[in-house]
Amino acid sequence: MAVKFKVTPEDRKLLVAITARYCGRFTEADWTDAEMDFTACHANGTPLNLTAFFAAEDFDFLHDACGIRDHIDRTTGQLTDHFHPRFARKE
Repeated sequence: MAVKFKVTPEDRKLLVAITARYCGRFTEADWTDAEMDFTACHANGTPLNLTAFFAAEDFDFLHDACGIRDHIDRTTGQLTDHFHPRFARKE
């Protein structure tokens, strides 16, 4: 199963904003890797409420951003180790 990266143009803008906020906090973070991790999570089984994620308080934002980066399976785009982002969209 290949990882999907297809998202709407509106989602892409928010994913770029989330990546900018994350990389602004962690200057050693690789922009491309971070954006791909957030996009893969959103497009492969754990859709995110991107507006709320971007606007979140630092503690909650970093919980999800760091959790996604630590628990994404880059071969499937799925989250591992039962990690569930606070800003996962309610289905």
